Amino acid sequence: MPHEAEVHAQIEVPVPREEAYRRFLELGRWWPAAYSFAGEAGFAGGRIEPHPGGHWYEEDRSGQRLSWGPVRMAAPGRRLVLGWGVALDRTPEAPERTSEVDVDFSPSNGGTRVEIRHRQMNRHGEGWAAFHDAMRGPNGWPMILDAFAAACGR
Repeated sequence: MPHEAEVHAQIEVPVPREEAYRRFLELGRWWPAAYSFAGEAGFAGGRIEPHPGGHWYEEDRSGQRLSWGPVRMAAPGRRLVLGWGVALDRTPEAPERTSEVDVDFSPSNGGTRVEIRHRQMNRHGEGWAAFHDAMRGPNGWPMILDAFAAACGR
């Protein structure tokens, strides 16, 4: 069966849309350290610069800033489109092999539904199907979004 080059995941958090968006930008407060270049021992924080031309990045314990990719679009309180420049082995990916993460924030049941569409995964080249399966699986976007929901009080 052929793979689709997209992963879709979503979660609901018990905070208003604008607050969910703001908290999402603060990667260092919720992103799983194991899913960083520096790993659990070296991850010190991270952030999304919410404007086109900005970056989403991590900082390691030495203070080095490591970009995960460019911010392609930002609609405050509503949506982010990010370049995913991280390979399956958690090393930097060449710009021409970067996939795209579309994050949508919409009101839902008094809180916010956060939807991720990780597209163009085939751009990562050979092995992209394994990357797709990993991000679709329980230890991919579902786990990452669970960490975000926990930081939002869910």
